Amino acid sequence: MKHARLFSLLAVVILLSAFAPAALAQGTLLIESEPDAAALYLGDLAYLHDEFTLPAGLAAQVVLPGSAIIDSLVITEGGARVPGYRVQTVEGRPAVQWEPAAGEGERAVVLDYLATGAGWSPIYDMTILAPDQVRMGFEARVFSTGLTLDGVDLRLVAGMPGGSSYTPNMTITQSNVGYFNEQEQGATSVGGSVEIAYVYPLGTQSLGPGETLRWNLVAGDLAARRLLVWDARVGQRVDVIYKVNNSTDVPFVEGSVRAYQDGLYVGEDPIEWTPVGSEGSVTVAGLSNVRVRRTESVEMIGTVRDDRYQHEIILAVTNHGDEAIDMTVLDEWNVYGFDYTYSAEPVRQGNNVLRWAVSVPAGETLEITYGFTTD
Repeated sequence: MKHARLFSLLAVVILLSAFAPAALAQGTLLIESEPDAAALYLGDLAYLHDEFTLPAGLAAQVVLPGSAIIDSLVITEGGARVPGYRVQTVEGRPAVQWEPAAGEGERAVVLDYLATGAGWSPIYDMTILAPDQVRMGFEARVFSTGLTLDGVDLRLVAGMPGGSSYTPNMTITQSNVGYFNEQEQGATSVGGSVEIAYVYPLGTQSLGPGETLRWNLVAGDLAARRLLVWDARVGQRVDVIYKVNNSTDVPFVEGSVRAYQDGLYVGEDPIEWTPVGSEGSVTVAGLSNVRVRRTESVEMIGTVRDDRYQHEIILAVTNHGDEAIDMTVLDEWNVYGFDYTYSAEPVRQGNNVLRWAVSVPAGETLEITYGFTTD
């Protein structure tokens, strides 16, 4: 454990002349907090851990980083939480002071606190090698916008606590292609240990304000499944989605994936949280040789006193390519509808989505028709 680091001599002189009567009593050390360990979260949030020793009988005023979240501070001395501390301002930064514990010998002090000014974000690249194989790269972009981290034990945390500014995104189509049914549909009681957040250890690292560190976490070829999906609720195109099998030894955190094929950049799209052994979804582009169209007609079939309406929907897929394609068609199941009829029976998913698996020969058009009645 390191000994306490004194604040800069100039700062001490200024403070002794300007604040000594109110802030620093005789025998009080002025110390700057320099963390030994840092856990960085997605976005702009850090959890800092600082350990040092103080001489016997001397009080200390510890100056924290200007971005420290003072309400998160926990101070222990000799293994016990201090009964209380006073918060003041030193050169625009929060400083804390407490009464020293009784006893002889050096005292071990530990400070744990949250601060903004550093964090990390994922960076993905995916090269399509074949319909069933991709080359995946996963890097961590570690940055500091204000914190100084000097020789700290650095860890990256994949979880997103309430204070994190990170906001991942995922398309509706991705969530309805093999992802929705993998999720829990309600709260359940879980016994045993629960892993709240995955931690990527980076070892001893240094990072200063304005610096960025790029750290490779995954680089390799992975098995994949290519899906062609038309989500008629979203638009008039067929999405090309790769379901990537995460056979690495680390999970993929939510982030954006840049995709490449045949020496070209083909698109960018989110990937969801993907544990080891599961599949992550990446939409790379729209299919260029297939045209789709959804049409809906509504006709009143009731009376003035019984106003009912008949809905007729046509989902048309035209394959302009040279080969037959197998694809998935999705559409909304109207919760207010009844007396449904289908030209081809779909699978109804639990999230009110109708799903058809179809094959469209080269040069031909396939039509799916269905209807229902509403009041």
